[in-house]
Amino acid sequence: MIQRLKFEWKSFLVMKNALLLCLLLVLFLFNFSTLSFTQEDMMSNYIGSLDQEIRIYSINLEKEKKLAKESGNEVGLENLKWKDETLDLMNHQITALRRGDWNEYYILQYKKNNLSSNNGVKKNLEELRERDPKLYLQLKKDDALIARFVEKKIPITEDIMHPLTAWGTLEDTLKFASNFIVIMLFSILFCDFLTNNFEKSTIYLYSFTRKKKRTIIDSKLFVQFFSTAIFLIFSLGLLIVSKAMINGFGTSKFPVVIGNDIYRLDFSYISAPELVISYVPYYFVVLLFLGILFLFLGAYLKKTLLSLGVFLVSYYGFTLIKDSEMMKTFSPFIPYSYLDVYGVITQTDLYFPRASFLIGIIYLLTLSVFFYALTVRKMNKLEI
Repeated sequence: MIQRLKFEWKSFLVMKNALLLCLLLVLFLFNFSTLSFTQEDMMSNYIGSLDQEIRIYSINLEKEKKLAKESGNEVGLENLKWKDETLDLMNHQITALRRGDWNEYYILQYKKNNLSSNNGVKKNLEELRERDPKLYLQLKKDDALIARFVEKKIPITEDIMHPLTAWGTLEDTLKFASNFIVIMLFSILFCDFLTNNFEKSTIYLYSFTRKKKRTIIDSKLFVQFFSTAIFLIFSLGLLIVSKAMINGFGTSKFPVVIGNDIYRLDFSYISAPELVISYVPYYFVVLLFLGILFLFLGAYLKKTLLSLGVFLVSYYGFTLIKDSEMMKTFSPFIPYSYLDVYGVITQTDLYFPRASFLIGIIYLLTLSVFFYALTVRKMNKLEI
C-alpha cells in the first residue's frame, strides 16, 4: 500500500496539477483586494456620503412639511416627527464618525433602524420581500448583525458592514473559497488525476485481483483528498493570518447571521471561529464527494473531458436556475445545492431547510458511499 501511495503521489505531482494549485492559490490571494483600503478611508467615504444624504433628506423633509402645512394636514405633520428624529440621529452619526467612533455610529444606526421599522419604511420592505426575497433577506441579515452587536454589547472597532480585520472579513473569505470558480478549478484538478487513467486504460494494468483493484481506488482517492485538504487549510490559514498581520484579528465574537425565513426572521448566530469549525469539516466532505464522483464518472464514461464537461455544464446550469419558481421545490434534493459550503452553513438560499448543514453532510456522504460502491463494482468487472 505504501509503495502504491508513493506511486500515486508522484503521478499527482505533475506540472499541470502544480499549475492548477498555483492558480487556485493566486485566486485565493485576490481576496486581499480589500486590504488596499484602511479604516480611515472607510470613515472618510462614510462621512462624505452621509453628509450628502443628510442634505438631501433635510431638503425633502422640509418640502413634505411645507406641503402638509399648506394643506392644513395636522396628522401629516404629526407623522413626520419620526423623520425629524431620524435626521437628528443622522447628524449625531456624522459627529461620531468625525470622532472615529464606530461603536457610537452603529448604536445610532440601530436606533435609526428601529425607528424606521416602526413607521412607513416597514411597508416598503414588505413589498421588497415579495419582489426580491433574496435582497430582502440580505438587508434583514444586515440589520440583525447590527442589532446583535448592540444588544450583546460587542465592541465595534471597525465598519462592520465593510470590515477589514481577519475575523471581520472571515465571511467574505469563506464565501469566496467555496464559490463556483473555486469548485470548478478543484473539479478540473480532480477530474484530470482521477479519470485520466481510465481514458488511457492504464488503470486496467495495475492489478489482477479484486483486492488490489480496490486498493487502486483507495490510494488515488487518499492522495487526491489529502493533497487538496492540506492545500485548503494552508490557503485559508495564509489568508486569515496575513489579514491579521495587516489589520489585526478584530473581535473573535464577530457574529455570523444564520437563517433564511423571510417571514419569521428567526435568525440564529455563531461567532467567526465557530464558522471556521463548521466550514472546514464540511468542505472536506465536499472534496471527498467530488473525488468519488469523478472516479465514478471516469469508470463509466472513460473520457476525461466528457466527465468534466458533464459535471461543469450540469453544475453551472443548476446555479442559473436554482432560484427559479420551478426549481424551488426540487433544489433541496439536488446534490449541487450542497457544494456551496458557506451558503449551506449560513443558509443564503431560500430553499435550504433549517438543518441544511447536517442534511448536506449526510446527503453528500450517502451519495459518496453509493458512487464508491458503483465504482468498485465497475472496477471488479474490468478484464485485462
